[in-house]
Amino acid sequence: MGLQYRAQPTDRVAWATDLSALAKQWESNLQAPIQRLQRAYARLARITEACLWLLGDPAKAVAELCAVQEQLRLVTDELQDEVKQRGKVINLTCDASPQWRCPAEVLQLITISLIRNAMQHGCGPDIDILLQPASLTISYRIEAKDGKGGFGLGLPLLQRLCDRFNFNIVYKPGFTRSAAAPKGNARMDVFIFATNSKPA
Repeated sequence: MGLQYRAQPTDRVAWATDLSALAKQWESNLQAPIQRLQRAYARLARITEACLWLLGDPAKAVAELCAVQEQLRLVTDELQDEVKQRGKVINLTCDASPQWRCPAEVLQLITISLIRNAMQHGCGPDIDILLQPASLTISYRIEAKDGKGGFGLGLPLLQRLCDRFNFNIVYKPGFTRSAAAPKGNARMDVFIFATNSKPA
């Protein structure tokens, strides 16, 4: 006659607790890799969408309206860890909630490229982003001798995307003066003007 063991209620509770703890540990260990995969997938989706539009019929009308403020918040949330690692701070101010005629992935790609350029070439911690009904401004401190800087996406491709969706992009170096810096600090202001937009 074989030996049989019947689990007592207390044993079953202990096993369930152990399994629950193990599941939480696995979930915690997998969280970072899953987030990296999600970010990689999002980057691929953006680049694919942009290339399809650039390679497609230039006369094709853009029917999609994009909620700009929502996309900016998604982008700044996505870049949060990278911004902290570089010792930067994004100050996002939204004076409006416009809708621009542009695919969301393309707008994300443009703004991420400009923000990363600000992180790479800005010499101060602050990156100021101002959204208005028909414009988006990204401002940051630069070295006085610095120009437009480099672009992760590539300036020609960025310009082509802006042209395709009727965005005018303007780079304006300048100076800002304050009590702390009476001689002024060199700044770069990047303006994106949406000529085909729908105010909120």
